[in-house]
This record gives sequence, C-alpha cells and structure tokens, in this order.
Amino acid sequence: MSGGSQGQAVCRKTGRLILFASGIFLNRSFIEEQIGLAYLSWWKGEYYMRHVFGLALALMVIALAPVHAEEVQVPANPQVDYRGFVEMAAGLQDYRSKRLVDLATFRQLAAQPDAIILDTRSAAAFQTGHISGAVNLPFSDFTEEKLAEVIGDKNRPILIYCNNNFSDNMRPVRLKSAPLALNIPTFINLHGYGYENIHELADVVSIRDPDLAWKSAAVFAPR
Repeated sequence: MSGGSQGQAVCRKTGRLILFASGIFLNRSFIEEQIGLAYLSWWKGEYYMRHVFGLALALMVIALAPVHAEEVQVPANPQVDYRGFVEMAAGLQDYRSKRLVDLATFRQLAAQPDAIILDTRSAAAFQTGHISGAVNLPFSDFTEEKLAEVIGDKNRPILIYCNNNFSDNMRPVRLKSAPLALNIPTFINLHGYGYENIHELADVVSIRDPDLAWKSAAVFAPR
C-alpha cells in the first residue's frame, strides 16, 4: 500500500475511533487493556498499528473524562430539599389517614371555640366562595411567621378543605388532579411547621349542600 493510501486509511480509522470513544469513554477496563497492549508491543519491539490506535484512544478518553464529569455536575441548592419532603410525606401517610373526617364531624369540630377552618386556596377563589367561618391563608404564602400570625396556638384544631372536596367542578372549586389536590401539601406543610392538630375533610359534597354552610358571592339557579 502506498504512503498516501496508508495515510488515508489511518485518518479514516482515527475518525471512527474518535466517534466510537463517545460510547466507551468511562470504560476503565478498556483503557487499562489498551495501555497494557501498547506497552507490551513496545517492549517486544512489535509496533502493531492496532495497539498504537488503542493507546491513542485510551489517552484521549482519559483527557475527555474530566470534562464530561464537570458537565453533568449540578450544584445543590441548600434551600430546596426534595428528599426531605418525600420522607416527610411518607412518614405522615398513616397519621393523615387517621385525621380524615366526614362532613358531620367536620362541622362539629369547627364549632369548637378554639377551632379554625383554614382555606388555603387563592384569595380570589376564597372571595368568590368558601365555607362559612373559614379564614384564608393561600398556600403560596405559607411561612413560619405568617402561620403563627393567622393560626397562633399550634395545638388548636385546624380544619382544612380544598377544591377536590366538592362535586360541582365549577368556579371557584374547579377539580384538580387527584394526586395534586391542595389538601395534601397543605396537611404536610402544616405538620412540618409544627401544627399537628389537623383535621381534613374527607367527603365529596356540593357547595349547594345546606349542611356545608357555603358562603358564596355567586347566585345559583334553583335545582
């Protein structure tokens, strides 16, 4: 084979090896094998072209690996703890199941002098309609200071409800995706901030139900 043909073949093979490197750049055994073969070839005085290419590829892999590692590193945000939230939610599953109450019990608990019905929907939704006697603190406004201002005593009974407690699916109680129902993060966050005496409405009722005592700015047509 002429020198020009050999050079072209070398270039083509080098190109294929570079492309191939992207798939094996973290394969340590491959690197060790190629370095070992190249060294053995040199020691015996047998400069096999495939061993030379293997060594070149191994060295290229070593050079590229740190760059790749830096690209995939994501800095941690100490103010966001997803794992902590998941662990907290899992730990509350059984406790929450024992704090679910029907509408009759919900109303009885709400009648206690120190109880608070906490509506964590948006201020606009609350103004359009809410359970009579409820106090609005939008979930997005939850902070330790704001909760203390609105609720006060951490031992007082807190009753919560959300859009998914209603069968109407109309403004202001549009149905949400069940796993994303507002009651769930509300319960978890209240407990996480130290408010453990929580009771969650379990029933699905209509806002027209007289037992609910819904207070609305809207005028409903008769049934």
